[in-house]
Amino acid sequence: MFRIPGPSGGVSGLLLADWNLTAMVEFVSGPPIAAYNASNSEANLGLFGGLQRLNPVNNPVDTSGDQADRIATADHPTATWISRDAFANPGVGAYGTLARLDTRTKHPFRRNVDLVVSKGFDLKSTQRAEIRFEFLNLTNNPMFAGTGTNFGAQDFGRITTTRGYSRITQVTMRYTF
Repeated sequence: MFRIPGPSGGVSGLLLADWNLTAMVEFVSGPPIAAYNASNSEANLGLFGGLQRLNPVNNPVDTSGDQADRIATADHPTATWISRDAFANPGVGAYGTLARLDTRTKHPFRRNVDLVVSKGFDLKSTQRAEIRFEFLNLTNNPMFAGTGTNFGAQDFGRITTTRGYSRITQVTMRYTF
């Protein structure tokens, strides 16, 4: 929390002095992606409901463009986060050699900033008021829901949805007596 000092007297002191700033900044590296093949998982592999692993072939992040170009949008619905060509189906009844979590691939990096600006007012000896301006996801960065990881599905390797919320701004007033 950071306190901003201001003039100390009169109406300007009442309005400009003693504001508080509180910020929370979050930086999260993406976790590894767990690619699998659901269509062959129950094919006598003895996985007891588990998922068949794939065989690694090429570099999975060998897709063109920067991070924004690799996210599927209305303008680029076929953009891929990871390349389908980097994996091979081991076939029915065969185990794949890919690790459960493929450390060569990661979900997108995520960052978020929340900010609260508040000011308290002493009204009488037992009364107090506070006004708060809260900005959640201040920079309005999207939080992506994840990559399609089922090799047999159309959305494999694509990020098509977001989770969480876009920027939220709210103003609250508290009166204590």
